[in-house]
Amino acid sequence: MYLLTLLLWMVSTPQPGWLEESRVSFFRFGTVKCEAENLYKQLDRNSKEQSALLLAYKGMARASMAECSFNPVTKFNRFNEGKKMIEDAVRSEPDNPEIRLMRLSVQVNVPDFLSYSSDIANDRSSIIKAIEQNPRLFNDIDFTLKVINFVAETAKPTESERRIINNISKKLTDGR
Repeated sequence: MYLLTLLLWMVSTPQPGWLEESRVSFFRFGTVKCEAENLYKQLDRNSKEQSALLLAYKGMARASMAECSFNPVTKFNRFNEGKKMIEDAVRSEPDNPEIRLMRLSVQVNVPDFLSYSSDIANDRSSIIKAIEQNPRLFNDIDFTLKVINFVAETAKPTESERRIINNISKKLTDGR
């Protein structure tokens, strides 16, 4: 019952302005150079707000900022700062699929030598299950479709997870 109440609250609660902008920015990381740095600076201005989701987005952006530096020490420090923020956010709200998405996005993109990939399967599964239970979880069909496409393309889902992703995608695109 608690989970249902929480999900209904999440669907009916208006999202803060920074969240919509962060979601758009998140999916521009691969096409806009140093978008992570731009997002981090923008989110840092929202530092008066204290939420695990904001911390997760800041951490993901900070860890991803490593690509914007040439200095290996700076790259490593940014990655570690971001990783700590993400892990703090996950500890604070372990069942939040969007926080899990932030961690997943970093883990699937970091070099292997950083040894930050142990939660990929768990995060992937958690995200898929949450969206399967409530396809309108994020209050934004376009964002949800981008999330499941991201998971399908980068997180190496199992065959059964791929079937679930395809079913979710079909339901969402048919329901538009």
